[in-house]
Amino acid sequence: MELRLVSANDSDKLLLDEINSEAFPENERTALDELYASGGAVPIDILGIYENGVPAGYFAVRKWGRLRYMAYFAVRADLRCRGIGSRALGLLREYYPHSVIVLEFEAPDASLSGNDVRLRRRAFYLRSGFCETGWYTFYDGVELELACSEQDFDAEAFMAFAAHLHLTFSDTVPKFYRKD
Repeated sequence: MELRLVSANDSDKLLLDEINSEAFPENERTALDELYASGGAVPIDILGIYENGVPAGYFAVRKWGRLRYMAYFAVRADLRCRGIGSRALGLLREYYPHSVIVLEFEAPDASLSGNDVRLRRRAFYLRSGFCETGWYTFYDGVELELACSEQDFDAEAFMAFAAHLHLTFSDTVPKFYRKD
């Protein structure tokens, strides 16, 4: 398995578009062309996850100083639950060796249907070496938990990144908080 930077005019981008469409519901999906176009103020890397030379998924990673924000992560539906995601996350950490990777996932909530999926996703990221930060945010009415590739989460740096991202994407209104 390997990660490759995929440009907007790369022939594999079409396969990544298909993965994007199958992986995310329409209300949570951003077209890859939009992601490429949005890279000006906060650069973005689209990294193809290749298994045996064939795209198996992708990461969309925003870059801000030493911070790397994993905005999207998708694996082809027919390849899920085969360890590809865990291996890909390990490669992502190697790809950005001197960076701190931050990601968000839906916070578990026992009062909501689908909480078992939230718990499994959370366990997956923690098992894959990401650490709890104790920070949360809301986006589109969904509570998200932040996780980090290092024990020491620099909340100030992440909030500065989020504020800068808000200048580019006005619908992204960062509201961070900790739970007691």
